Amino acid sequence: MFYIKNPSELNKPWILSTPGDDKPVSIPLEVTKHLKNYHVMAVEFLYHNYRKGMKGSILNQEPGMNFPLQISAFFSAVVGGAAVVLVICSRQSMRFWHYHLSNHSKFHVVQLTTKNSKDDYKGNNKRLALLIPIDCLNLCEDVLDLDFFSVVIDDFDQIAIKRVVKKLEGKFNVGLTHRSFYMNPNQKLRWNMLNWANPGCVGKLGEFYEIDNRNAQLFVDNYRYWWFRLTWRFCESFKRPTDEETESYEQTVAAWASANALTFAPETEQKSRKRKYVDKLMLVRETETSDNSSREDAVVNEVPIDKYVKLPSMDESPIVTSIIKNFEISPDPIPTRTSLPYTQTQPNCSKYEEESVLFSFIEDGERPSTSKSESEKFILNLFEKGDNDEAKSSDIKEILKKADAVLQN
Repeated sequence: MFYIKNPSELNKPWILSTPGDDKPVSIPLEVTKHLKNYHVMAVEFLYHNYRKGMKGSILNQEPGMNFPLQISAFFSAVVGGAAVVLVICSRQSMRFWHYHLSNHSKFHVVQLTTKNSKDDYKGNNKRLALLIPIDCLNLCEDVLDLDFFSVVIDDFDQIAIKRVVKKLEGKFNVGLTHRSFYMNPNQKLRWNMLNWANPGCVGKLGEFYEIDNRNAQLFVDNYRYWWFRLTWRFCESFKRPTDEETESYEQTVAAWASANALTFAPETEQKSRKRKYVDKLMLVRETETSDNSSREDAVVNEVPIDKYVKLPSMDESPIVTSIIKNFEISPDPIPTRTSLPYTQTQPNCSKYEEESVLFSFIEDGERPSTSKSESEKFILNLFEKGDNDEAKSSDIKEILKKADAVLQN
C-alpha cells in the first residue's frame, strides 16, 4: 500500500511557504495536529493560488472531508491581523463552522440574523467571521459594502446562480462543493462557479462549452489551476472517519457549543418548488437513458456547439488514475480568446515554484523536479518509506509504466 505523509504525525507546524519567500507562512502546531493528509492537500492548493495572486478557487471533495477544518487551517496561516470573512453554509453545518473558525482560526464569530445583520461591522479591528445560513441569502444584501478578506460558500453548487451571490466578493473567494461534475455534469453551473471564484478565468459561456467538450473527449483537466477535485480513493492512505470517530467529533462540537451557550436554529423545510424541480430532473434523466443508453454515453444537453458529443466515462477509483491525473505535469490552461485577462491569474512565482507547491508536504531536499522525465522520482518521494521500500518502488514504477501506456494511447 502507498501512503502520503500525515501532517498530524510530524509534531511541528506545517510549512506552506517555499524557500526564498519574503515571509515564512505556516499552519500553527495546535492546528496541524488535527489535520489529515487530505486536509493539508486542500490547504496547499488554496495557498498556492492565494500566493499567486488569484482571486479564488473551488474545492470539490467527497462528503466527510471536513471543509470547516480545512478553511480554518488556511485562515490560521494567511490571516495575520484584523480581517473580516463571510461564510455561507447550511444550518446543519453552521455549528461546525463556528467551532473551527473560533478554535482554529481565532476568529470572533457572529451568526447573522435579521436582528444584527444591519449592525455596523466596518472599521473592525479584530478577526471577525460572519456566518449566514444558506436559506437566508437576503441577509447578504446588508453586508455587501464590507471589505471581505474572503467569501466562503459551502454547498456552492446549490446557490451559484443566485443574483446576490454574484455580488459577493472578497480578496480571495472560496467555493466548496461535494457534487461530482464527472458523474453529474452541468457545464453552465460549472462556468458560473469558476467565474465567481476567479472572474474571467474561463471566458464567455459559448467558448467554455466548446473547450469543455474538447477537454472531455481528450481527458484533459483544463481547470486544474482553479478547481481541485479530491476523493477518498485518491490515495490508499486516505481513511474515512469511522462511525465512532464521527460520533465523538459531533459530541465534542456539541459540548463546546453548550459550554459557550450557543444555539443553532434547525434547518428550515425545503420549498415544494425544489421538490418539483428534482422530480422533473429525474424524469429527464430517465427519458435520456430509456433507449438502452448507458451512463457512459450520456449526452450533455446544454451544449450549443458540438451538441451530441458524448462524454467518456470517468473512473475515479484506481490509484493509478489518481496519481497520474493529480501529480503529473498537466497542460497549461487553453485561453478561450486572445484578449482573455489572464494577467490576474498568472503566477507571481517561478515555474518551478508553481509546479511544485502542491508537493510542499515533502521534506526539504526531497522536492520533486518539474521535468516530465523525472516525474517518477518525485512520485516515489511523495510516499512514506517503510520496511519494503524496494517492493514499493517496483510496484509504483510498474503503475507508472502502465499509466503512461494508457496516456499514450
